[in-house]
Amino acid sequence: MTLKEKLGEDGYIELLAMIQPPPSSTKAWIKGALKSWTAWFGSFLIVAPEALPTLLPQLQELLTPDAYRRAVQVIGIAVWLLRVKTTTSIAQKGVV
Repeated sequence: MTLKEKLGEDGYIELLAMIQPPPSSTKAWIKGALKSWTAWFGSFLIVAPEALPTLLPQLQELLTPDAYRRAVQVIGIAVWLLRVKTTTSIAQKGVV
């Protein structure tokens, strides 16, 4: 009796998925990055300083001086929560 026969079709596929090395192709990485909340949030943080000078006058009218410190704390918490949420590599997300 073969291993495939012992495990059945579903069990055999599950076993293969566990022992196959993770994909590392660039295409899979890009597809995975587009699905990643952390990558999207990081992209927002990259673009934010460029948009901030335009928005700063309006933000200063709405926010207190203490708000900037709180904003950095919120960003830190968001990054931490996104890291906790992450369960697979970007390349693996691109294959699924």
